[in-house]
Amino acid sequence: MRYDNGTDAEVELAFDENVSAVRALNVSTVDGDANLTESVSVSRGRVVATVDGTAPDELTVAYDVADDAGNRYATEQAATVRSAAVTTGAGDDDTVYEGSTLAVLTDRTNTSVAVDAADGSVSRSESTGANSKAYLLDTGTLDRGAYDVVYGGDANRNATFRVESLGLTVGVADATVTNDDGATVAATVSADAGGRSVAVELRDADGNAVAADAAVLDGRGEYDYAFDASGLGAGDYAVLAVDGPSGAEKRSEPVVVSDPPSDDSDDGGDDDSEYGDYRDPTPTPTETTLSPTSTERSTADAGPVAGPSDGRDAAGVEFGENAEERETAVDAASPVNGVTEGATTDAAASPTTTEAAPVVASGTESETATGTGVPGFGVGAAAAALFLGAMFAVLTARRDR
Repeated sequence: MRYDNGTDAEVELAFDENVSAVRALNVSTVDGDANLTESVSVSRGRVVATVDGTAPDELTVAYDVADDAGNRYATEQAATVRSAAVTTGAGDDDTVYEGSTLAVLTDRTNTSVAVDAADGSVSRSESTGANSKAYLLDTGTLDRGAYDVVYGGDANRNATFRVESLGLTVGVADATVTNDDGATVAATVSADAGGRSVAVELRDADGNAVAADAAVLDGRGEYDYAFDASGLGAGDYAVLAVDGPSGAEKRSEPVVVSDPPSDDSDDGGDDDSEYGDYRDPTPTPTETTLSPTSTERSTADAGPVAGPSDGRDAAGVEFGENAEERETAVDAASPVNGVTEGATTDAAASPTTTEAAPVVASGTESETATGTGVPGFGVGAAAAALFLGAMFAVLTARRDR
């Protein structure tokens, strides 16, 4: 174990037998730094190595010793050193954070140690052991509050200590991060006491440490950590902070690490279009044909007014049997005035048929033909053609006479 004796830090090794010689004793940090041992002392089965008081809490010791009969280990032995956060002795009054290890130091070996809660709720009796002057007390088994220590059953030789909360906390700045370049899992570890060594680890969902940082809390009891997230696999993680002196642990809330969004997106659109689902809002022109409408002619009219198939040429002049019938009708009337009046009356009595020619929508232009069966003719043009036809018939009749 390691404890402070008031001036230096000591590493005590307690053996079951007396030790006659120390062939090797090397106290070093866990990562294998150089030997930190400054001096070694032996008293029966108790071996003590003095080390620098500034040495870190986590230490290992390698040793080779021989007993009084000269027996020794076949190979050099190694062990992990248990360090006390606080050392208390007779007459001391100390504060220790819950979870920390308290070294109860006496001035002699094989000494009984009684630990009693001030409120009487706890009463424990322990011993330093045959070849040790210290007893290590785990305060994680104690409630917060005040305690008394009595050495060797002598009420005049006592110490007091108080167990308080360390207030260890560990946060995360973002509960969700991506594992792209530059991304980090970061925040602050804090406690109610500064200068403490705290191991900070990033652990995956299986509890494996994937990154670690050795923190030392500043004077305010804080330390800012940051773990690179760019190489992490997608999944759930958490940050674990372990106080070195006390062993107290605190776990952060979960951190979800995800892959960054892909540059390629499939929105279900047309793969041949660079615009995906985009569709041209302009409607596709469709050809629409309107059915022609016609106005029924009077039953007094003998037939269509015009058209190549009803006895009239393209200019509207009658020919064939229609022309002869028209001549006969004119001859029965009075000469000039009668012909004129007859023609006029005929035009008025026989309303022309107005046929709506089909309207074809081609998308860019529309064409409309309205008339008497002849493209481009209107109602007025039909009436004029009828009048000219009548006049032509009158002149022909006069010539024949």
